[in-house]
Amino acid sequence: MPSTLNAAILPLPATTLSARAPDLQAPARSVGLCLSGGGSRALTCAMGQLRALDHLGLMDQIFAISSVSGGTWANTLYTYLPATISDADFLGTPVLDPGQLTVTGSLPYALDQLSRNSLGRVPGNLGLLRDVAEILKLREEWGYP
Repeated sequence: MPSTLNAAILPLPATTLSARAPDLQAPARSVGLCLSGGGSRALTCAMGQLRALDHLGLMDQIFAISSVSGGTWANTLYTYLPATISDADFLGTPVLDPGQLTVTGSLPYALDQLSRNSLGRVPGNLGLLRDVAEILKLREEWGYP
């Protein structure tokens, strides 16, 4: 089915144009990162992606992060991470061989060992705010102090 695209060209004042050739050298930070959506699975995936990029020393090349849904949960928390929490503490230690991961044990291989500030704690707490809000509503409704 054909569709129509309507576009308009708005003139710019002559003073905004420059006769100088554009700078073709890429800026030091020339990479954009996109984090996909998909709820808590996307958040977990983004955590691994950010962890890997940080481990490889590539985060300094990123100038913008675009994200949707669960990727945005990770993006927002990473972007506005307080200065008192290190990226390593937030993202965790990379495990290059997934076969070394265990359910319990010691860091960095145990999945039950997460820093208090770890992004990995978020999926388990997603319902927490809703639950607290419901508890507060019931407390008020029933007149509990």
